[in-house]
Amino acid sequence: IGQHNINLTSIIKKQSRLVSSQSANNSISNEPNKPNKLVSPPHKYTEILIPNAFHNRNEIAAVAKKAIGVYIFKTSTVGKTNCYGYVGSSISLYNRVCSYFMPSILAKGDRRVLRYFHKYGFNDVSLTLYIMEDGATSKMAVELEQYFINTLAPNLNVDLVASSTGYHEPMSMEWRKYLRELRGTPVYVYDTATSNLIHMFDSKTYLYKKLKVDHRTLDKYLASGNPFLNRFLFSLTAITNFSVDALLTIDDLQLLFSQEIANRDSSINDRSISILAENIKNHKLSVKFSSLNACAKGLKADRGTLRLYLQGKSNKPYFRGQWKLSYVSKQL
Repeated sequence: IGQHNINLTSIIKKQSRLVSSQSANNSISNEPNKPNKLVSPPHKYTEILIPNAFHNRNEIAAVAKKAIGVYIFKTSTVGKTNCYGYVGSSISLYNRVCSYFMPSILAKGDRRVLRYFHKYGFNDVSLTLYIMEDGATSKMAVELEQYFINTLAPNLNVDLVASSTGYHEPMSMEWRKYLRELRGTPVYVYDTATSNLIHMFDSKTYLYKKLKVDHRTLDKYLASGNPFLNRFLFSLTAITNFSVDALLTIDDLQLLFSQEIANRDSSINDRSISILAENIKNHKLSVKFSSLNACAKGLKADRGTLRLYLQGKSNKPYFRGQWKLSYVSKQL
């Protein structure tokens, strides 16, 4: 999907409060939610409008990375009877907003807003970010979210209480567990072969489970910055010079990882050198092993000891006085 370039300088408007008439004009209210009496916003913010948000994720990253504040999705009214909107807040605006674009998140849609986007997509959906000043807290973000919920009465918010889950009924234990994972540390997965962001996990725990990667292995690659399987880069922060237009579903990502692991294992086997173990006392016992590991297992020996005999560094000519060990050259 091509990027729709926008000039961020022209769409950023700093303001410490909303003018009542402006809020009224921007109302996205439809029954049954009705806007309450307008009041002044509780905290200062910078307002940034990003049209066609789904196609402008690079612009979202440029302004929302590590930002705290409120986000509002709003559908276009052109040729439509109703306008749909949703208000939310986050201490990590970029992570939260981009999670709505992930098929794996939309497919779990237990909330009205997720079901709406899963069904209708993001065509003509604009995004407005209200980025709060440095030092803002999560409590302040929730207070600003409540202000916009009260003034706009967004019809995709089920519960008009900021930070609520948006459910009609109590959540299932499965969904509670998922939300606990969601609150963890987000992990970005990049494909260095294509220079694309291919998935964004909302927590390390979710990545462990879905990709079968041990937590110690993940931490090692996060710390070193080296690509896992010489291809996949794990990161705790967004890398803006990678494209964001090739996100994979979790099923496709699992398939890609399994294929890469299979290719690695095949490559390792291809590089393995066969070993001929000739028994000088009984030639019928002579055997060819496919690798050093196989030889060590077959002879019940230590690989380091076997290497000494294979490299001619042992002070004895034969292993255990009867095995002549040598590498077998591959036939091309």
